[in-house]
Amino acid sequence: MNRRSWLIVSLGLSALLFSASVSSGEPASAAASQFVRIQDIDPTIVIDLRYAGTNNMLGRPIYPPGTPALVRASVALRLATAQKYLKPYGYGLKIWDAYRPKIAHAQLWEATQNNSYVADPNDPFGSMHTR
Repeated sequence: MNRRSWLIVSLGLSALLFSASVSSGEPASAAASQFVRIQDIDPTIVIDLRYAGTNNMLGRPIYPPGTPALVRASVALRLATAQKYLKPYGYGLKIWDAYRPKIAHAQLWEATQNNSYVADPNDPFGSMHTR
């Protein structure tokens, strides 16, 4: 698949996952907001956490060794749905980032201090990658 096709698939899946995550105004259940390992929900989803290695904007690992790709249970279920949708077309998901440990997020902020790339860890809204 060429770069443009990946971009289209990526944008389409992002829209699908985002629209599915928009709340109906009711609070999320505790189970849906708990973190789970993506691979425990769907082991066919490829995990390549860029901040666990050197292929990232810092050029060095910032995640502790063995950090799994964690997302909320509700997100993991939507990822599994998207993966099932893509499979008949010969495509699949590859996850480059997920929940980010606060220590890793602080390292990213320290290196960039640019809200266009990383949320300020002192901002009360924080980042979608940390809790």
